[in-house]
Amino acid sequence: MTRTISSKIPVALPAHETWRLRCDFDLEQYIATRGNRQLTLVSEDTSGPGTEWEQCQRQVRCELQGDQLGGSIMGVKTSDLTSEVVSNFYVHRFGEEYGAEFWVSMLLKKVKVSLEGHQWIVPASDVSCYLCTRVEVEARIIGIGSLIEMQLDRQIRASHAAFPQHVLDFLAERAEAAETVPPPPPPPLPPTDIEVVVASPPPPAHAPEACHHAGSLLLGAVLRRARRHRVLPSKHWGTPGTTVPVRVGRRHARVLLLFGCASPVVDSDEIVE
Repeated sequence: MTRTISSKIPVALPAHETWRLRCDFDLEQYIATRGNRQLTLVSEDTSGPGTEWEQCQRQVRCELQGDQLGGSIMGVKTSDLTSEVVSNFYVHRFGEEYGAEFWVSMLLKKVKVSLEGHQWIVPASDVSCYLCTRVEVEARIIGIGSLIEMQLDRQIRASHAAFPQHVLDFLAERAEAAETVPPPPPPPLPPTDIEVVVASPPPPAHAPEACHHAGSLLLGAVLRRARRHRVLPSKHWGTPGTTVPVRVGRRHARVLLLFGCASPVVDSDEIVE
């Protein structure tokens, strides 16, 4: 005889967020591990991706972990209780009319237990909602079928009632993991040809003095070669501020003026050293 199980569980999250999490396979796996079950994604097909009517069909294999039967019951071991779950749901629609449909069947044919159900969400406020589920269970096993259905009834109701807390724990662990994982390093820059230009160092601060010194040496050489003229004596020679007139040719005069070693006088042929 088929048993119908109905539940309406309050969830302290907005309706669209609750539905998004309910359809998240990572959350399904998280909840399964807390019930000593292991879920494996067999297939997932999506129609109308990116649209308001996006729909998904998912096939999952569920295996019980450990020895949950204490050996075996009527020749059935825990490993024989592997089931397959097929669900069909709209990604963005969660009202009762468009709720998720799911079917559970045992892979071992002699375990004649099947479940099928319908799940949807009813908004309660902007920040809360109700997760509603209706499940039909049937165990076609002579003598103990009704007992199995009663046991499944208790387990299913307890699972639905624990869903809100599982969601909060799942979100908390995901947030904590995101904080502990360091951000990825920035991608390397593409290789480029870089031309390095080395600027010439500026001239030393005493460059003007060196220039004047070189000018003085050149002046001495010029004066030594200018044998047509001689330095006029001065009684004030060597006294600061005094000058000695020297007559040189025009070419030599230009050199002296160039290096700042003389100043022109009114007579273009005379300069004062």
